[in-house]
Amino acid sequence: MADESNATILRVVGLMSGTSLDGVDLALVTFQPPDTQNSNWRWIIEKAQTVPLTPVWRQIFTAVIGAKTPDAETLVQLDVEFGDYLGILVRKFISDVGAPVIDFVASHGHTLFHAPTTRGYTFQLGHGGALAAAAGLPVICDFRSTDVALGGQGAPLVPIGDRLLFPDATVCLNLGGIANVSVERADGGGRLAYDVCACNQVLNALAAEAGLAYDDDGGLARAGQPLPALRAALDAPDFFGQPAPKSLGREWVEAHSLAALAGFGAAPLPDRLRTASEHMAGQLARSIGAALAVAAPTAGRHIVLATGGGAHNGYLIECLRRELDALGAAAEVVVPDAEIVNFKEALIFALLGALRWRGEINTLASATGARRDSCGGAVYAP
Repeated sequence: MADESNATILRVVGLMSGTSLDGVDLALVTFQPPDTQNSNWRWIIEKAQTVPLTPVWRQIFTAVIGAKTPDAETLVQLDVEFGDYLGILVRKFISDVGAPVIDFVASHGHTLFHAPTTRGYTFQLGHGGALAAAAGLPVICDFRSTDVALGGQGAPLVPIGDRLLFPDATVCLNLGGIANVSVERADGGGRLAYDVCACNQVLNALAAEAGLAYDDDGGLARAGQPLPALRAALDAPDFFGQPAPKSLGREWVEAHSLAALAGFGAAPLPDRLRTASEHMAGQLARSIGAALAVAAPTAGRHIVLATGGGAHNGYLIECLRRELDALGAAAEVVVPDAEIVNFKEALIFALLGALRWRGEINTLASATGARRDSCGGAVYAP
């Protein structure tokens, strides 16, 4: 496959099901790989949409997240059923948008378990074979396991996309279920990237107390008052002082961020949302400041490209800008157009698939801590 596709324009459907349970992101992306005349990847998102999770799948994921762990046979069955569900979504998406010939699907799946350091595994639900059969297309999936087998965190994977698709941004900031940063080191040490803190997993869980899917523009948080004791509890975990590479999973979020918030359950919801937002902004500002200290120099202010669902949270972005100013960081937080904000992860997993298709590196050891860079992803024929 690699030899046949090296000079070929690729059309890929990227799939992302995030830990915040917002839904499944689908992005049809056309890539033109580098050639002798063009040293950069060229790309365009032709069509994209988010399909909300069905109530059944939301209930299943909520049950697993709530530690109601299924038995082994049930988990295997769910893996196949979710893969089939994703394949049906892909087939309908392609039909609805009238897409041209698609080369393959690149699917992240839905992370249920992530314990690379303590247990040596990561698991994303959505069996590639079932997906391929339902979609009628080749599928590339399971992007994290090779890196974990090589001693890495299996995360973050997005930094290769930050490097190849967004080279003008000094720091790429993803505000998804978990927030992470990515920066190219000036000393030639490669791409530095790591998870910083919980983000939408926490904010959406709090908003759910008011019957909301999320806190629109951070309006509830903006109306609240800070709770210093809660802020101290949220800032307390040792993780925040640990060096990169490092990554977070739902298990950590439940044991630390959500547990700290549970101890203040009697406090008004807006106060808890405001305090959680300010905690996130403070941790992110410190991480961005550290990233700028090792980043390649740029003319004028550094650009921090903020994407992911949290980039729509105006209060969170306000807090981040305020925290960066307080640190004296010469950085401009830029929120790009909504399509990139909403579908950057689906776009980048489409790229990871394209790199795997071409037999090229798609996972950076400098970001994950693995013994070496790798080309991760399992390929399934339809």
